[in-house]
Amino acid sequence: MVGPSGFVLLTDQSPEMLAVAQEKAKTRNLHNVEFLASDAEQLDLEPASFDAVLCRGALCLIPDTHRCLRIAYEALKAGGHIAVAVIGDPQRNAYFTTAVAILAKYAQLPKIDPEAPGPFRFASPERLQSVLTEAGFRDVHIEQLSHTSQLGTGHEYWEYVRGFSVVSSILAQIPVEQHDEIGEEIESVAAGGDPDGEINLPTELNLGAGVR
Repeated sequence: MVGPSGFVLLTDQSPEMLAVAQEKAKTRNLHNVEFLASDAEQLDLEPASFDAVLCRGALCLIPDTHRCLRIAYEALKAGGHIAVAVIGDPQRNAYFTTAVAILAKYAQLPKIDPEAPGPFRFASPERLQSVLTEAGFRDVHIEQLSHTSQLGTGHEYWEYVRGFSVVSSILAQIPVEQHDEIGEEIESVAAGGDPDGEINLPTELNLGAGVR
């Protein structure tokens, strides 16, 4: 998309995540992609050197959101664009809340600080618009995107979501001998009654865009 004279810089704080991206780029025979392992708050980028900045799913997990967005702002050329995607309203995100709702029957849910990093930190479209505006972006536009998340079977869903920090913190309160039973319940509910069945759970994202 950027043409032979352009390039894409992919960043992540996890070298393992970047290794997957590098393998995909190699498979697609892409030679205009560069990779950088770095915390988003510590990126050292040449000012006014990019036409666009994209951030999918990570903004809500970054502790100093303002610092991250200012780094993005300074890295963009005048007139450059930013586009971000974050998780929206919890009530319309069964993909993320199904496991937690079942775990709540067995343990006390942790108190959520809306200001702290977490999946629903920017569930409010107004809050997402505010942080983009505060970082200096103009013509900020927010919209919702609803879709169905498909992640294989109920078994695969549970193996994935049990790695979420909020899920693992709840599991830590529950005796280990109950984990398998709880996991089976979550697998069954997520897949509509059959743990071997495909999951189709609703998800809603807040999409934000702005201009430098």
